[in-house]
This record gives sequence, C-alpha cells and structure tokens, in this order.
Amino acid sequence: MRKSVGILICSCGPNIGGNIEIGRLCSEISGWPDVAWVETDNLPCSEEGRRKVVQWLKERPVEALVVAGCSPKEKENIFRNCLKEAGMNPYLLQFSNIREHCAWVESDRSRAYIKARSIIAAAFSRVKHHVPIETHKIAARSEVLVIGAGVAGMEAALLLAGEGREVHLIERSSSIGGSVPLLDEIFPAMECSSCLIEPMMDEILHHKNIRLHLLTELTDIRGFCGNFKVKLRKMSRGVSVEACIGCGLCMPACPVKVPNEVNYGMGERAAIYNAYQGALPNAPVIDWNSCLKSRGEDCSLCAEACPFAAIQLDGTAENVELSVGAIVVAVGSGHDGIPENTGAKVFTAQQFERIISPSGPTGGEIIMPDGTKPRQIAVVTQTDSSDGNRLNSMNSAKYALTIIHKLPKATVDLYINDWRLIGAAEQARRLEIEGSGNAEIHWLNSADAISVDCGTGQVKYAFTGMGQDQSYDLIVICRSVKPAPGSDSIATLLGLTLTENGFFKAEHNVISPVSTTVRGIFIAGSASGWKTISESVTQGAAAAGKILSLLPAGVELELNPCVSQVNQDLCSGCRTCITVCPYRAVNQGEDGKIIVEEVLCHGCGVCAAACPSGAMQTRNFTLSEIIAEVEALCSSGA
Repeated sequence: MRKSVGILICSCGPNIGGNIEIGRLCSEISGWPDVAWVETDNLPCSEEGRRKVVQWLKERPVEALVVAGCSPKEKENIFRNCLKEAGMNPYLLQFSNIREHCAWVESDRSRAYIKARSIIAAAFSRVKHHVPIETHKIAARSEVLVIGAGVAGMEAALLLAGEGREVHLIERSSSIGGSVPLLDEIFPAMECSSCLIEPMMDEILHHKNIRLHLLTELTDIRGFCGNFKVKLRKMSRGVSVEACIGCGLCMPACPVKVPNEVNYGMGERAAIYNAYQGALPNAPVIDWNSCLKSRGEDCSLCAEACPFAAIQLDGTAENVELSVGAIVVAVGSGHDGIPENTGAKVFTAQQFERIISPSGPTGGEIIMPDGTKPRQIAVVTQTDSSDGNRLNSMNSAKYALTIIHKLPKATVDLYINDWRLIGAAEQARRLEIEGSGNAEIHWLNSADAISVDCGTGQVKYAFTGMGQDQSYDLIVICRSVKPAPGSDSIATLLGLTLTENGFFKAEHNVISPVSTTVRGIFIAGSASGWKTISESVTQGAAAAGKILSLLPAGVELELNPCVSQVNQDLCSGCRTCITVCPYRAVNQGEDGKIIVEEVLCHGCGVCAAACPSGAMQTRNFTLSEIIAEVEALCSSGA
C-alpha cells in the first residue's frame, strides 16, 4: 500500500473555486495521514501549470498522486504524462472530478465543500492500493478492410491504395459500383451514370494494391484498432473471372428461367447471368439456388457452351482470414421493396429507374404492359423522413425531366411534400424550358394525407382542405430509403450502434460524421443514411483520410495495460468469464486454465464482475482498490 501521497487541487478559476473553498480544503486535507503535500493551482493543465506539477513531483517525491479537478476523460492523460516526465509510473495516479460531480451541480456551498472533500478522500484511499503498470506497444497493421464496393467504398479504397496501403474491398454481390450503375441519368445535370462511374470501377479492378472479394460477407471480427482479425465467407462465383472474356454464350444455353431481381421482377434471367448490362467484372455468375446442377440434377449445358473452360460447376465457398488495421463500413442503403398489391399501373422508384434505363426490361422506353404509352402520369412522394424528402423530391424532378423527353405529349403531376429541399421554383422553370411538345407538368403539394390505390391506379389526396381523387395511366411511388440488408448483423459483429431507423450511427453527425464509437472503424456514404453521390464520394475520401492520419505507416500502438488477469489459485474453471466477455479475449488453454489474451482485452471488467470466485480482476480496477474507494466515500459523511 502506498504511504506517501501528493494531492493536487485545481481551482479552475470560478468553475471550481467559485463554489468550493479551496484554501480551507487544502488546509484540512494536509492533516490526513500519509499525505505528503497538498498543492493548488488555478490551471494546472496549462503548459505553465504542467511544469509546476512536474517540479513538485521531482522536488518532493511521492509514491502516488491524486488530482482533483475536472473530468478524467479530458485531462487524465495530461497528468499521467506529468508523472512520466517526473520519473514516476503514470498509473500511480487517481483522478477525482470535483467540477462536474460537485461544483457545477451543488448550489449549496457548504454541501459542495463536504462533497468535494468526500470525493478526494475516496480517490486518496484508492490510489494507495495502486501498483505500477507497464505498457507495451505493437506494430499497427497497415492493411484496411472496406465493406461495400459502392461509390463511397470505392473512393476510400482508391485513396488508401494510392498511398501504398493494401486494401481488402469486400462486396456481397457479384459486381462493383453499388446502385449507381443501375441509374439511367444522374440529377440535376442529367449526366450518364455509367460514363461517370466506369473509370472508377475499372481502376478498382486493376489496382495493384486492391484485393477485391466479391460475393463475400463478414462473419467474425476480433481485436482492436491497428490489429483487427476478421473472417470472411466467400461464395463461389462458378465462373473464372480470369478465364472468362464475357462472350455470353453460357447464358442462352441455361434452361432455367427465374424473375430478374435487378429489374425488380420485371423480366427473367437464367441461372447463370450477368447482374446487369455493363456490370463489372465482365463475367457472369451462377445463382446456386436456381442452378440444376447444384440441386442434384445432371446438367452442365453452360459449361459445354463455354469455349474457354471458364465455368466452375464444382466451385465451393471458402473462408478467408485477414489482419487489418482499420475498417470502413460503406454498405450503402436499401429500399422498401415492391408492395405486394402493386398493380400494372403502379411502380416503385426503383422499378421506374430500370424502366427508363437503356439496359432495363423495356430498353429505356416507357411502355405499359399492354404495349401502350401512358399519357397521364403521377409521381408521388410517400415518406416521413427528411432524407427521404430530399431524395424523393430530387427524384420527382428527375423523373419529370425524363418523362417529358421520352413522352412529349404526356401530363405529369408531381406530388412533392417538401418544396424547400429542391428549390421548387428553379426546378419548375427548368422543366418549362426543357419541356417539349404538348407536355404539361403540374407541381402539387402532398404535405397532407395522400394514398395510392394500386388496383385502380388512383391517387387520393387532400389538397387545400378538400379530398380529391385522380386516376392515372402510370403512377411512380417514391418512398423512404431503408438500411442496407444485413446492416444489423454487421453492426453486431463490429460493436457499432444503429440509429432508430436502422442506419449506422456516427460518433457525431456534425463534427465526426464518418467516425464511430469504436476506434479504427469508420462509416461512409449511405450506410449512415441516404446521401447524394457526391456526398458519398466525399465521405469515402474523409474515411480514408481519417485512417491515414490515425495509422501512419510504421506507427506503433500502445496497448491498454489496464486489462483483466486471472489468479489461477482462485480460479475454479467454471468458464463464466468466457461466456460474458464481449471481445472474446478470455479463453481456455490446452492445460484447461483460463487465459486472457491481453491484445484483445479492452479492460471493460465484465469478466471480473461475473467471476463467482473473485479470481478475475482488472488492473487498476482491482477489488481492493474499489472497496477502499467505496468505503472512504461511505464514511466521509457526504
């Protein structure tokens, strides 16, 4: 037990000294047994104040130090460095917060004094049980894992790879690019989406520092910033990307026909197929759920049709293990899906995107199932979120532009529920200028109740306080974006928090929009809520910059020394600690003894709290330290 303790009390100007009698406090504490000295300073965390603290520690050596001031989250490391500079072990320090826990919340000065004295007494009793703790460093991994090969993930991967980092880019689908290549044109300049993104996609495919893992999902993760151990499950493509030249002879040979999910059920595809026209890599993929061979039937027609022996019908899934220093989550977003009661006249925005795309089921023509061209068209926004309003208001303007170009005699009613988000007047003028023929565009406020009858193709809405119905030949419903499928499982694996809407939660939406609460893991793009393409690219670049700043080449990371440890003499081998450890840092060795992998341990103390025999304790949070602190606090009279 430490016998000689120094105590430093910060007055912090009026923040602490304005409500607590610092002089009286110093005088009373200096008479406590084992207190070597008591000093006070107005701002000991300043450069001048730190010099004073180091000088006091050198001139009047003590075995431990108590600092009474503000939050340890803000200042504890500052004073640990002071101990280091004075030649002491930095963990022979105990911080007591008499600002937030006392001066700022206790209005009565006498009670504030008693409470501050009690908090310091608890810290003083605790620090006497502290022991020196040695720190260790390990080399940080320079590799980076990027989850999701949309525009945000690709931008992050390219910037990191350009700085010499090896990047593992994983994508659950068979192609890269995310949802952008499926768009016809990009609002507001109505630029060709594939023309914009294909150079980026091509660079991803051929960059020497990027390892692309398609049809791959994250299955496990362990470790911490600078040293994550990840496991991936990689499904077989069934086609060798290296051998295939994309001739397409295998697809018409396949006898299987299933609904085309890329076109949202409009049209069919074979069991071996390209995700969409222009998909990269330019090689088909086998849908093993539909393939006759994988279902036990004798079929190899696709392999027989391939002149390059690129078909691999015996392909199997594989497990991949990687070590990376940081992770970027760029999984994008999803959508509501297709309503079951959608009739022939009603399409979701995603379906309509495929209809107006040259690579879609109608070759880009707006044609009804009976072959006619619609004349009366409605674009309806149905969303209750600001992101959804912004997206769907932009989509509405885009669809109106597209419709009047493709159907110059059509009438388009736009039901928009937040005009401020797109500059409605400016967009309306643009539509008038760029319109042609007899096309008409009507902008309607859908802020009131609005519904769509999918069977009759009627829009029912309340406008200017009166209920009205209107029938249309074609209705496009723009709905709220949703989290990408599997976001919840990825969040669980990575230890990340989701918002109430199911998107990944940023550390702070304003000042840390790409950081998370887990050090070394970042988010980018629509993973945290819908973003425009330019916003997604910007966030991908920001995440890459954060990683390059956090983990520069050759950096060594200091491990947290306050980890759990096992007293083998007390351990009964009940394995309770193994079941409760959230970081899987506690395991059972070959000899049956419980061991703690210090590299994985975060020092959370859950195992120590759960251990029924008291064999598991956490350094700097031992049972003797905690009991001493609690007993001093309880006996202080606060």
